[in-house]
Amino acid sequence: MANNFTSDSNAKALYSLESGALGTDSLNATNMTNSGVTANTSEFREKAASGSFVAASTQYMFLANSSLPAGFPFKSDDSVKSGSISAWVYMNSLPSGANVIWSKYNSVTAEERSISVQVRNYSGSAKATMALGYASGTAVEVVPEHATALSLTTWYHITWTYNNTDKSYGIYIRDVNGNTVGVDKTGTATLDVNKLSVTTGPMTVGCFYVSGAPFANYIMNGLIDELVVFNDILTAAESTQIAKGIYGIKYSGYIGDLKLGHNVLGSRGLSK
Repeated sequence: MANNFTSDSNAKALYSLESGALGTDSLNATNMTNSGVTANTSEFREKAASGSFVAASTQYMFLANSSLPAGFPFKSDDSVKSGSISAWVYMNSLPSGANVIWSKYNSVTAEERSISVQVRNYSGSAKATMALGYASGTAVEVVPEHATALSLTTWYHITWTYNNTDKSYGIYIRDVNGNTVGVDKTGTATLDVNKLSVTTGPMTVGCFYVSGAPFANYIMNGLIDELVVFNDILTAAESTQIAKGIYGIKYSGYIGDLKLGHNVLGSRGLSK
């Protein structure tokens, strides 16, 4: 089976990371510039390839804030400041900082911190978390991490969510069968009275920026597949549906004597 994100108007970008189209957004043409990422056609989770990121070669993808369309989550003029990122992640190693999956973040000189989703190094353990910028991008809060220590050379589907209305966040991890890994992590960020900052920092996949360039200790070393950006909050159940490859799929017909009719699983665009 394969997910169908076309019926969900809240899905704003889909990067399948296929050969010859690594930075291509197949939903809304929010295409990224590829800086050295190659296609891995032997180890992937959907279609025929994944994106291979080598930290030592500083391989990543990027797109300027000004090139993001209106309504794209965490763009500098975003009034909602909420969204979800989901992706298949396979780590070849754990750097001293983190394997960054997706970011809208540029720190130090420019002070354009907004959001970065990552698998961070906690005393040698790889744990999923996110960094949230506030105080006009000059400060950052790293939220409490998902408790499960993730293994290297293993595929995980991870969904990160942040809701600026109440500063709540979620981190949902699934295995290759769509089963829950550990205990889903939810909580509430502290930030300040103005909550999350959305800045003019670039959107990047595989790293975040420091002073306008990838930060050496926070570059992905491994594989990413089927990365999706949403401008609303995915539920734990929807994270499971994406991992199982049944998101947005309409079913009809029979299983044994059970008539399915036209049920829709995991497609808010069709079910609402």
